[in-house]
Amino acid sequence: MKNKLEAKEGMMIRFIKKSNSAYISRLNNDKFYFISEINKQFLGEDTTPIKNGEVFFITKIDVLDKTNRLIKINLFRKKDNTECFLREEDIVFFGG
Repeated sequence: MKNKLEAKEGMMIRFIKKSNSAYISRLNNDKFYFISEINKQFLGEDTTPIKNGEVFFITKIDVLDKTNRLIKINLFRKKDNTECFLREEDIVFFGG
C-alpha cells in the first residue's frame, strides 16, 4: 500500500480526507466504485459524496495482476450497506 495503512480483510477503515472530495458511484456495469474528485469525469448517475470520518469495512482484497501490481479492494459502506470497489492507490483516502 502507498501509505502506512496495512489493509486486511475484515478491518474497519475511515475516510480521512475532506468531506465531498470523493464519491461512491454506480457505473454502467451496475457496480459501485470509489471515485476521487480528480476522476470526477467517471461519475455515474447514482452518486453520493463521502463524508470525513465515514466508516467502511474491507470485505475482500483481490490481486488482479501480480506483474503490474493491480489490486482491487472490496469495501462495505456502513452508512447505506453498499458494497463498492477501490483501487489500491486510492487507499491513501483512508485510515485505520
